[in-house]
Amino acid sequence: MISGMTKIKLTSTILMLLLLLPTHASSEENHSTTWNKATLFNLMATVTSRQSLFTEEKTLDYLEEPLVQKGTLYFTAPNQLIKHITEPREEIYTIIGSNLKVEISGKPEQHLRTDDHPILHAFIESQRAVLAGDIHALERYYNLELDGTREQWTLQLHPKESELSSRLKLISIKGKGIEILSMQIIETGGDNTLLTFMPK
Repeated sequence: MISGMTKIKLTSTILMLLLLLPTHASSEENHSTTWNKATLFNLMATVTSRQSLFTEEKTLDYLEEPLVQKGTLYFTAPNQLIKHITEPREEIYTIIGSNLKVEISGKPEQHLRTDDHPILHAFIESQRAVLAGDIHALERYYNLELDGTREQWTLQLHPKESELSSRLKLISIKGKGIEILSMQIIETGGDNTLLTFMPK
């Protein structure tokens, strides 16, 4: 069994899995002058795999300094997500479909069915919808706002469901073309997570 605190950490971790910079696409970007949500998600749908180095800084009300983690993020279409943390200790979170495997250095391996946990499942499906370029699946959970241009855009995700919005206030993703450059997660309790990315 996974404890309540671990479930909260897993939920936060799954959110992080969204932030993958693309390295392989199935087709070239369409350089049409039209830039809107449909254009962005059509471009995202061309990505078949992603890999990037990340730095995650989580600011908590009760800590003077942010918690910092570093590692590598991977996505393989259609539904595999991996977050491999290398600093300050090794942790690996692997999702394939609805199956989550958690490997933390010095602890027993854990397994979880995400569809048994509605909030966590909503997080995963929403993030996977962005990676897959599935705007309709994403809009089941979030109201979307896209600002900027192809060269510098911001996508904001506002939770729709009350259960989700009780935990999460906003996800703000910044990017360029099909590249995701950073992501900010603002929780209702005041905690704030900022991730930045660099291609590997």
